[in-house]
Amino acid sequence: MGKRLKRNAIAGQFSARLIEMLESPAWRILGLSDLRVLSRAEIELGHHAGHDNGKLPITHEQWIDYGVRKDSLPGSLRVVEALGFLKCTKRGRGGNAEHREPSWYALTYVAVVSGDEPNHEWRKVKTDEQAQEIVKTARGAKDPKAVAFGKRSAPRRPNFKVINGNLREAITAPTIVGDKFSALIVDEDEEIRLRGVVQ
Repeated sequence: MGKRLKRNAIAGQFSARLIEMLESPAWRILGLSDLRVLSRAEIELGHHAGHDNGKLPITHEQWIDYGVRKDSLPGSLRVVEALGFLKCTKRGRGGNAEHREPSWYALTYVAVVSGDEPNHEWRKVKTDEQAQEIVKTARGAKDPKAVAFGKRSAPRRPNFKVINGNLREAITAPTIVGDKFSALIVDEDEEIRLRGVVQ
């Protein structure tokens, strides 16, 4: 027979969160992706036996494998940092294998590597309105270079429109607008004519 646990003991490794933090306006405004970001950081801290807060290496793939959507990840990281739950202590970088480095993170509600008490930056958010404003600003603070890169590398989707009651692909016809070609939405007879021109 195994050792008997105390009534309030936890049988495995755990991560503690203050009730004050869970009731705070900053916590209540967090979305699902934001909560998953924090949970994944807590798991990483557990994998380091609770000792390396401030030096937690987490890659984008690890966030995504945990369930954070790829398109939600940058915004969620900005939100949890702006609200004071997570802090990036060292920015990583992508690229070729020998140059790739993960970012390092620190949870602000857990003691850091140096042994200092947690600074609980989330306590600076006092009202729901203040939390909403912080989240709105953080989600809108996109890096223009990253946005441009994402638009360049995003897969192209065909342009569809309803024509004569049917869903049809818009045809790119050789109609020059400035120095670019434009997509035309045409009826069925015009489509047949233009397909002969385009192909």
